[in-house]
Amino acid sequence: MVAITELEIELERLILEKNQVLIRYFCKEGHTPERAHELTQDSFLAAHKALPKFRGEAKLFTFVQQIAKNLSINEIRARNTQKRDAVEVSLNHALELAETEKGLEPVERQVFEKEQRAWLEGQIAKLPEKMGQCITLFHLKDFKISEIEILMRLKANTIKSHLTQGRERLKAMIGGEK
Repeated sequence: MVAITELEIELERLILEKNQVLIRYFCKEGHTPERAHELTQDSFLAAHKALPKFRGEAKLFTFVQQIAKNLSINEIRARNTQKRDAVEVSLNHALELAETEKGLEPVERQVFEKEQRAWLEGQIAKLPEKMGQCITLFHLKDFKISEIEILMRLKANTIKSHLTQGRERLKAMIGGEK
């Protein structure tokens, strides 16, 4: 039988009390709510694994926060690398796909819609982080502005500005008139 240390008990208390704090941190860093939950769990798991290395020179939550910060940085670096390696789809190709959509079978339509959504998400990823996240949460994930306020800790008017400016930038990217 393995003895539970005081640090493990303290970490368990932090998991219960500070879970939402880390989720909000990851959302403010530009991660989706789902990914923020995953990164929060990863942070606490990594902290648990690293407990033997904890020297006690700072509070345990500070230790967990540093782990969370490093996870976030690594995630953003990986995302930026993916952006650099992504294949650009020309607007003409996207328009050709849109024209052929009318004659598609149900399975083909689903594939087309997935491709269309992936292309749109790629365009959204080119927007500034918070603007892109507001667009994604509101338009693609069907969050209400009040929910986005809580999640991202932004005021409603800021969110509305991000949405308006984001839509304008997307129209310009796609070739629409601004």
